[in-house]
Amino acid sequence: MGDDFPAVSTSTSENTPLRGSHSQTKETQASRSSVRSPIYNTQPARGLWLTKQILLLPPSYLYWNVRYLLPSGRPLPSWTLRRTVGAQLIRWGMKTLYRGNALPHAHFSEPPTRRDLAQLKKYNARLVWIDPVDVKEVSEPVGGWAEQAGVKGVRVRGYWVGDEVEREKKTTLGKERREGGKVMLFLHGGSYILAHPSEMTSYFPLNSIHHSHELCACLSVDYRLSSGSPNPAANPFPAALLDALSSFRYLLSLGFSPREIIIAGDSSGGNLAMALCKYLVEVESLGPVLGGLILLSPACDLTESHHYPESSQFRNYKTDYLLGLEESIFSYSVHAFCGSQPGGSDQHREMDGAPEDGNNATFLHWPRTLLIAGSVEMILDEIRTLKRRMVRDGVLLMYRDGKDVHTTV
Repeated sequence: MGDDFPAVSTSTSENTPLRGSHSQTKETQASRSSVRSPIYNTQPARGLWLTKQILLLPPSYLYWNVRYLLPSGRPLPSWTLRRTVGAQLIRWGMKTLYRGNALPHAHFSEPPTRRDLAQLKKYNARLVWIDPVDVKEVSEPVGGWAEQAGVKGVRVRGYWVGDEVEREKKTTLGKERREGGKVMLFLHGGSYILAHPSEMTSYFPLNSIHHSHELCACLSVDYRLSSGSPNPAANPFPAALLDALSSFRYLLSLGFSPREIIIAGDSSGGNLAMALCKYLVEVESLGPVLGGLILLSPACDLTESHHYPESSQFRNYKTDYLLGLEESIFSYSVHAFCGSQPGGSDQHREMDGAPEDGNNATFLHWPRTLLIAGSVEMILDEIRTLKRRMVRDGVLLMYRDGKDVHTTV
């Protein structure tokens, strides 16, 4: 249903404290510069495409219910009919929004709407504005990457659930509570180009508060999202990393020590959590004192080194809801996130944990880590590569690999 984006690739050559040995070839730059826009991005083609998809939904829904009526016809016989059809609906929605260039974006710098405030009230969540980090105070190489990309720190929104630790900074009770509990810094997924609809009060922070004896509160960060052609280019790497870093420093300003902060993320948020952890470990030497790291189906390879016919990208296509490579959303998100600066993809590539083709990423002195994957998800292979490298470098790792799809806990 349209042309695919060309592959985004990388190769090797330069070293920095966070980088391994990679630099961009002319072929890579040419490939990134020729990335094509989603096929339906102008009117009336866009409107006709969206109308067609909406009209096709009812018969498609009926077809899925008939096709998957018997367990033997489902991607996994253990799945219920509701779950199977639900996965098809999610994939339909992603494809429709992507091809129609209508992906939802978070408005990180705007005041919350009435609907946002109603959702906050429903889940007893609280809005907080997080002050920006000064790029001049960010150590190399991240500070240099930010200046090269023209990225500055901005004020972003965060959402608290749990104890009101942000209001107890100067009280004795608050001090005692913080010393007895930990706080989670949560980074949502969405391929760096869209926000989860429920990110404001994400179910993972809510469930963690309800089921954990150590956590007293969770802060979910509305970090900047990226965009690229055919939309205006905005917020390339390391914009999201700067927002994550400013959120970490905000928690420190409340009186939490690094040992009391658990960094968590799902999907691309897991990728961002690893990038933040890598900076804190290798630049600020906080590895031994960080409270922990939780990675839920983390996207740990933004290259295409795990994309081949025998890989989980192809093997698990029918048992996940992510779009396949034929939809090109992977190349678009990488292009938007890495930006148009020379070497942009290589700079972020050094924050990745699991490219197969020669990445020198190490995990020495990393905090204890909980790594969760779904055995039938499309990015399973890169997560297992990450697991092997963490084990190799002595990370205190707990790995869970259940029969589930992407980021399902």
